[in-house]
Amino acid sequence: DGEGNAEYLTAVIRELLRSTEFVDGLTGEGWQLWIDQLTGLTNLTVDKVTARQSLVALELLIEKVRSVCGQLVVSAANGKIKDVVKQGDNYRIVFEQESGFVAHDLMRCAVTGGKKLKAYWVEVASVIAGGVLVPVSEFGGVKPEAGDECVLMGNTETPLRQNLISIAATEDGQPRIDILDGVKAKNFNGCLRCRLGKLDGIRSSAFPADKQPKGNGLYADNVWLKGTFVLMTGEDILTRFEITEGKIHSAVESLRKEIREEQSYLDNSSFADGMDKWKTGSKATLFTLGGRWIWANGGPYGTKPDGHAEIRTDGKVPYAYIRNSYIMQKLEDFRLVPEYRQTNSQGERVPGVVYLSFSYRVIKAGRLKIEFVNADKTGFENFNMFGHEEDLPVGGEKMFTLDGLWN
Repeated sequence: DGEGNAEYLTAVIRELLRSTEFVDGLTGEGWQLWIDQLTGLTNLTVDKVTARQSLVALELLIEKVRSVCGQLVVSAANGKIKDVVKQGDNYRIVFEQESGFVAHDLMRCAVTGGKKLKAYWVEVASVIAGGVLVPVSEFGGVKPEAGDECVLMGNTETPLRQNLISIAATEDGQPRIDILDGVKAKNFNGCLRCRLGKLDGIRSSAFPADKQPKGNGLYADNVWLKGTFVLMTGEDILTRFEITEGKIHSAVESLRKEIREEQSYLDNSSFADGMDKWKTGSKATLFTLGGRWIWANGGPYGTKPDGHAEIRTDGKVPYAYIRNSYIMQKLEDFRLVPEYRQTNSQGERVPGVVYLSFSYRVIKAGRLKIEFVNADKTGFENFNMFGHEEDLPVGGEKMFTLDGLWN
């Protein structure tokens, strides 16, 4: 009928029958009756089954779902305390079974729900048979007890033991899976390498203040994705770009300033505000007579500068005109300066990848040079700093793109 209801005497469904929305598994939704293409078996997923009389099952498989209330940490060591004895300035802690803790491990216990609240994060001094020795001063007045469950959450010396995975579904309403690396102190500052789930708790200097991560998604240092990507419209990205190929250019032109300003580390990268935030070094010599400038043709008379750089607005968008000169932006004028906290196995910081892209036209052949001036690599692993130099012949408008490392 007009409301979408139908009545059938018989119906043959060859492959699939389902609700409009369906996700399989314990946390899924909807219902589906289908034939598995791999096994050829018929499957039915629903929320509840009621058999008024008999249920005949030639094979009945019941799967038990285990849950962890709060937070689960996966790391290289963990253990449940069997016995604690105070020996001088140390606690002698013995575990119920082999724990895997080693010297300089950061061992943490945290109970944040229920009537019994307890938390300590301590550094292991040494390993003993079946357990560890930890200075009493590490506990800050909290007493370790039998039954405490401890987990490795960092190491002060060994980079290979400074990583962990955290799976959390707590009352803060932010279910998430976190991958952390570089935990070498009793904090997680700069250690989050990847998060899958609710991103609202992340604040990063890599993004503008009004474009911080939020909602459910993926946040990571690097992401490699392959396959088909489907837009909210139901189209895949490849099809979408094929359809709109003729419209891409005009859309990019109209949004060029917004995209540049929002994603660039440089300030005024579209030159919309002239030479603001930019500097150049070439100047002309002005002639004087009797302490006064000599004026000619409505302006001061002087030599033509050896080089010259200025922002011009006689084209579609503002652009920099450079002749035997340069434009430069100082670090303190950058719109955004990223923080590189990731370290290698030797404890040296790792530089990040930066990208440079601009369109240009050469009206007189010359040499192009791009570089970070007075760069300091102290504290970083050895790397080749972002830079480029080449001779450019006269030619029409082209696109220049380059990527490299910067600290």
